[in-house]
Amino acid sequence: MRPPYTLLILILFTQFVQAQSDPYADLWLKVESFERQGLPKSALDMVTQIETKAEKDGNHPQQIKTLLYRSKYALTLEENAQLTIIQNFQKKINQAEAPVKNVLQNLLADLYWQYFQQNRYRFYQRSNTIETSSEDFRTWDLQSIFDEIHRLFQASLQNPEAIKMISVESFNDILSQAENSERYRPTLYDLLAQNALTFYKTDENSITKPAETFVLNESNYLSPLDSFKSMTIKSPDSSSLQFNALIIYQSLIQFHDKENHKDALVDADIDRLQFVLQHATVENAETLFQNSLEASRTKFNDEEVCALYDYQIAQLFSNQGHRYQAKNESTHQYRWKFKEALELCNSTISQFKGSRGADQCAMLKEQILDASVNIRVENVIPSNTFSKVLVTYSNLHALTFNIYEVGVQDLTNFRTKYRSDQQREFLAKRRPSSNVSPELKSEGDFQTHSTEISLPKLANGHYIIEAKSGEADSIVATSTFQASNFAVVDQCTNTEMIYQIVDRTNGAPLPNVRVVLNYQTGYGSAFSTKTLFTDSEGRIQLSKTRDSYRNISLTLKKDDETGYFDGYYAYLRDNYEDNETHYNAFLFTDRSIYRPGQTLFFKAIVVKRQKETSELVTNKLVTVTLKDVNWENVASVELKTNEFGSVASEFVLPEGGLTGNYTLQIEGKSMHINSFAQVSVEEYKRPKFETNFQPVTNTFRINDTITVKGLAQAYAGSRISNAKVVYRVHRKVRFPRWYYWSRPSFSSEPQEITQGVTTTNDKGEFEIDFKAIPDLSVQKSH
Repeated sequence: MRPPYTLLILILFTQFVQAQSDPYADLWLKVESFERQGLPKSALDMVTQIETKAEKDGNHPQQIKTLLYRSKYALTLEENAQLTIIQNFQKKINQAEAPVKNVLQNLLADLYWQYFQQNRYRFYQRSNTIETSSEDFRTWDLQSIFDEIHRLFQASLQNPEAIKMISVESFNDILSQAENSERYRPTLYDLLAQNALTFYKTDENSITKPAETFVLNESNYLSPLDSFKSMTIKSPDSSSLQFNALIIYQSLIQFHDKENHKDALVDADIDRLQFVLQHATVENAETLFQNSLEASRTKFNDEEVCALYDYQIAQLFSNQGHRYQAKNESTHQYRWKFKEALELCNSTISQFKGSRGADQCAMLKEQILDASVNIRVENVIPSNTFSKVLVTYSNLHALTFNIYEVGVQDLTNFRTKYRSDQQREFLAKRRPSSNVSPELKSEGDFQTHSTEISLPKLANGHYIIEAKSGEADSIVATSTFQASNFAVVDQCTNTEMIYQIVDRTNGAPLPNVRVVLNYQTGYGSAFSTKTLFTDSEGRIQLSKTRDSYRNISLTLKKDDETGYFDGYYAYLRDNYEDNETHYNAFLFTDRSIYRPGQTLFFKAIVVKRQKETSELVTNKLVTVTLKDVNWENVASVELKTNEFGSVASEFVLPEGGLTGNYTLQIEGKSMHINSFAQVSVEEYKRPKFETNFQPVTNTFRINDTITVKGLAQAYAGSRISNAKVVYRVHRKVRFPRWYYWSRPSFSSEPQEITQGVTTTNDKGEFEIDFKAIPDLSVQKSH
């Protein structure tokens, strides 16, 4: 199967840039020509010529480009392309020198990372292995592939001073860059570091961590730019993803500050602050984030890059504004945050017009000022009675509500078939039967507010209500309803569906109402119709059958009052009389797991059922077949049931056969039986002893030393003395179920507290001592 290498394919399929030197441009045009003709082997030969020339010329970008194209053609020409591509990269890395070596190491790490992302479920199903084959990365365990990705990314960033001096423009031959991107990624070091950060910033949290793992639990990590670049970052866990991300951010910031790359410096600083804010476990993280943005801004004396900090502060205010809920007093502190964000955006746009930060503020301003409206009305309201509609709106001062009376079919089409543009076109051709134009209260906080609007009395019928803002680019919302004094109460019993028609205003049953039932008796079947009249209690009954009634609608009429109600279903009768005879067999084996060559003993009991009666099936022939993991027949035997309806026999499992799940299948000769049972056939050693922990009866606090006692005992009953015990202690934070009633879901990474080796005493007993180290990534407020 073709591997989904996103970065590789992205680079391979970018268009050639015009900055290529003429000799290489002509050669690559020939490669393109062979590709268009469907001649990948000829294209590969031309790539080989380019590679030879690039190595002779010392053209590093072209050397990398030829390797990427070789990988591209491997996907087309080779069956085992994944392994071939990786081996080609490894070979080139061993032969190359900086900076080509750095780039290839970085790309290879990214290929591993992308392969893991596409095959995450496979890695999670594998156990950690002591030794890993270096030949085939597809067989690695989870920890091994993460270790290799980390090693390659770290290696790609070695000799940073050398790759910091290489301009990104030197690699234009293999890059397709956005406009002005070189301002934020000016050197090769930036490209490699940012690519590594995509790995180190991941939220992947299913790898077991050591007890003293690195945690973003210090406020200094959210400190302003100058403070952060000079701080010392240490961790006993040098493989921590978050720790390495911070180290890379600090390196980028120190480098760009020294070289006065202001755009790249501010971009890296903001990215660092956002990363820490997302993962930090410190109190008041958002306040620290805002303070650092404001403090770092002052470093640049109102230069254009200050707009980037302004946008981040405005975005923070906007995010906080979304938390406001009128009914929740604890969120009222965020009510005016949209206004604060808008004021800051306006100031930034005015001061730094045309800058990247100002453009971002302009987009945020547009989002804050975006007008919206939503209306909700009861599906059915009483005829000729005042009613209300709930209006939820933002950034609107007035609305016009148009009410259109329509037929049932038009209402159904409008609600289920028409797109939004077709709905507007449908209403534009009709004249409203009534309208209201209430003023909406404007609070000036740019939040979403709700209010109720009174509707006029409406005669019995079906309606569409439309809300329009009345502006040039009108905001429109619609809803459908009907005005009727009928109401339907449905009740389901085991044998019938009962519909009771009552007066909507007082609940009184309505007799002698004409009810036209329209329904389907199967998926996609034609509609059927029944006409019934309600009894003295206002009821009609629909008897259940073996068929399911679908899409039931009721059209009601009495005197001049009508009503239409749909969306009902009636499922088949639970105890519908079934006169057929059903056969079934229950298969039993003497165990659930076997080794190849062992004897599998089985027994089966055959029964038949008719209505509510079951009985044994005697003196009948059945065939029992053993199938392997590929569903191929291994052995088969024909048996006759005895007076107890049972059969018994055995199969000898093949010595050199496949291991896995084997299946026993029983079939009847003169009756329909098709029953199964599964067993596992595996190469395993029968355990001779077991280990168990004694219950923990004491109560402990965090940081207490805990002693856990265990016992190793042979199945024969004897104690296992002087035996080696290898142990690991993992910690996982869990909260009680009630915790989630008022708080969001929470998960933490499993962490390794300790590991070691001990020995059982002469009684088979052993003890494990460990300290209950707390998870510092969990805030105390939790």
